[in-house]
Amino acid sequence: MNLTRSICLLWPALMVSALVLWRKPDPRQSGAALAASLWVIAALPVLGPLADWLGFWRFEPGGATLLGVPVELVLGWALLWGALPVLAFPRTPVPVLILCAGGFDLLAMPLCQPVVRLGPDWQLGELCTLALVFLPAATLGRSIVQKQRLVLRAVLAAIGYAGLHYWVLPALILEQTGGTWTRALGWSREAQGFFLQAAFLLAVPGLSATQEFVVRGMGTPFPFDPTRRLVTSGPYAYVSNPMQVSTLLLFLLWGLWTGSLWVAAAGGVELVAAAGIAAWHEHTQLLPRYGDAWSVYRAQVRFWIPRWRPRIAFTARLYVAADCELCTSVGRWFTNRSGIGLEILPAHTHPARPLRRMRYEAPGFSEDGLAAFARALEHLHLGWAFVGWTLRLPVLSELAQWLVDISGGGPRPAQ
Repeated sequence: MNLTRSICLLWPALMVSALVLWRKPDPRQSGAALAASLWVIAALPVLGPLADWLGFWRFEPGGATLLGVPVELVLGWALLWGALPVLAFPRTPVPVLILCAGGFDLLAMPLCQPVVRLGPDWQLGELCTLALVFLPAATLGRSIVQKQRLVLRAVLAAIGYAGLHYWVLPALILEQTGGTWTRALGWSREAQGFFLQAAFLLAVPGLSATQEFVVRGMGTPFPFDPTRRLVTSGPYAYVSNPMQVSTLLLFLLWGLWTGSLWVAAAGGVELVAAAGIAAWHEHTQLLPRYGDAWSVYRAQVRFWIPRWRPRIAFTARLYVAADCELCTSVGRWFTNRSGIGLEILPAHTHPARPLRRMRYEAPGFSEDGLAAFARALEHLHLGWAFVGWTLRLPVLSELAQWLVDISGGGPRPAQ
């Protein structure tokens, strides 16, 4: 059995190593292969217990495991389903890759016994695994290499990052330190609700920062898939590292929820690692790429401790209808709070076209409706900016706009 587990890792590792030596992938291809592999590492351990529960297959005990799945199989399949398609078949259509991966697994899975005990409906489990593990991994890798589907690749990368950091890593720590999920599941319903709400709030800066990279920077937070423009708006107007701040706070919350000091300590390790990586990234990539603009920004915005008032180096305009009492009240509200870098103007003075919603315009960027209101909040102070970041999150933004529309705040001609 140990020989089978070793082979499951050894030969994919040899294949990927040979491809790297042969193809000599550039940093973007290497990053795409890494991102796809990390998706598989994050997803397979989640599906392992589910497959066992549904009777598709189960893994024999023995050796190192990750959420009950042998580590050798997780890493081997990560290379096989993550890195290998990116490096070996960069132009092959994803449906063809799915057929090839599925055909290979139909042959390989029975050979993995006795490490894997197959159930009578294991082929159905294979289809589910292809859909939830291989398809997103292949799509993510392909999109990064070809610089396509920006929103999709950012969403997939964010989901993979969250699954790896906030589920797989804590579970691995608990397994290795003798902890369990009993403490987390033993809280009262009210406490569980508190933890979930707190987790969402702590995640808001990181989620908003990722959104800002996509919308304003035309890229993702990952060094191998960088932005085209320097991003200093949104959460970055207050702190230069909002994603790592969210990660640290979430690990501390997870430590409290699971009752594990080791899980909480992982947040400190993340902080130290992030500080080192961020310093390296700043000096080797950001400073050469953005020059004085980056130096000025970093001199004014701290790494971990947020500013109370934003650092905004541009002038934005918020256009509100002069003939709408509610709109003019909103305009006066912003004027009285002296937003930094924000001008309030009547909607009829907009130069391009008649407006039907409140409109926010900044250099090279604009928002309408409630999203415009949320953007303007970011010009006030950290408290109101947090509300704005939350209102602009995908799904929440559309839901909030719908509620505003049905409450009488829908589009109308501005005079």
